[in-house]
Amino acid sequence: MNRIHLGLRRTVGALAALCGLGIVLASALSGCTVGAECAPSFGNKDECDATDIHCVDETHTASCVTTHCDATWGAPRACPNSAPYCVQTSTAVLRAECAPAPSCAATTQACAGSGLCADGDGECVLTAAGCAATCADNGRCGFDGSACIATPEGCAASGQCKTEGTCREISGFCYGSLEDCAASTNACGNNGLCGYENDRCAPTEAGCAASAECALSGFCAAGSGRCVASQAGCAASQACTQWNHCQLKDGECT
Repeated sequence: MNRIHLGLRRTVGALAALCGLGIVLASALSGCTVGAECAPSFGNKDECDATDIHCVDETHTASCVTTHCDATWGAPRACPNSAPYCVQTSTAVLRAECAPAPSCAATTQACAGSGLCADGDGECVLTAAGCAATCADNGRCGFDGSACIATPEGCAASGQCKTEGTCREISGFCYGSLEDCAASTNACGNNGLCGYENDRCAPTEAGCAASAECALSGFCAAGSGRCVASQAGCAASQACTQWNHCQLKDGECT
């Protein structure tokens, strides 16, 4: 049972006890109304941040409840029958999720989504298998003991290779090449970044003129690191025909 990460932030112990009695600790119940002076509440705004969630016990979670007056822990919420165990997945930023088994390997967001599949000290940590299972888009399929790193095979097969041209691995990261940038659907096709300069895809005059951004918004000329608007581009763009933004002014079609 030590793999279940229970109630790690001791500073909320008193609040959790109140939650156990079914008392909702939302400051909305403290007489706080919009536009009025904030009344005292059970909660302490230093106890949680807006996105915090933690395990109250092995089957319940609690989320941070915020109003314009305060931020405090809400009432415990039971995990569903399909995922009855609460697993604390992060302590640096409080995160928890319900899972079908009391381990990080059973979590959806932490393990299946981010590769954090091993039980650590009160949180879920990366594994080699987790990196390999979550690298389809970014190519970071390897594991150096602490972080997921890019591999040659991962970069070449990644979604970002197709969309952004980052198809080759260098020192654990995915980078582009002239050929890969020119073939990329987003970097080149949408944004005109069909050349290669300073280890990244770069704009070209031909790429900008043929890009989706040129046709839509008039960004048809190569600038520094991106395509920029031109007078000819503005006049021929959808922005001109649909919204009458046909003149170049301050770098934009207006």
